[in-house]
Amino acid sequence: MELDTKRKQEIEEIASRKLKEFDLNTAGFDLIRFLQEKENFKIAWDNMEDDTTGFVIVNDEQDIPGTNSRKIIAINSNLLHEQFFIQRRRFIVAHEYAHTQLHKKEKKLYAHRDISKKDTCEEKEADFFASCFLMPKDLIKAQLQKEEVQKMEENRKIQYLAELFNVTIKKMKNRLLELKYND
Repeated sequence: MELDTKRKQEIEEIASRKLKEFDLNTAGFDLIRFLQEKENFKIAWDNMEDDTTGFVIVNDEQDIPGTNSRKIIAINSNLLHEQFFIQRRRFIVAHEYAHTQLHKKEKKLYAHRDISKKDTCEEKEADFFASCFLMPKDLIKAQLQKEEVQKMEENRKIQYLAELFNVTIKKMKNRLLELKYND
């Protein structure tokens, strides 16, 4: 199932508004710090089943039991030893945050667990939001217009952008394809 163009535009606009609201106009910004300091999330590690990457819980009325927070994003601690773990963690956290921005609605208590099955509409929307949030099209476009970047061989360009935006090469390739910036 693919997201339609109209929904993609809506999601991109939601991500863009959030970036502007908090002046997050720097490639590779500190996502964890932003979520902790500006959105009051607690970011945690938890030992989860292998098919689970993370989960998010938001309780608007009271602290979540066992914590001093009403908002938690947890990442599977089994991922700590993976290659590109920091980049993958950023995407998982942005994906979980996306659920709160796109799917929480008016619910006072919201919980979502991500398992390896990501073919649902909600999962595709959260992935797209995370891509837009971590790799904003305006910042990518600005980088691609730089003369020194234009001179780079294609694989080096993708590697450079992935490092700059602090995402995996695979996620950067996907974003560039979405934005139709492939040569």
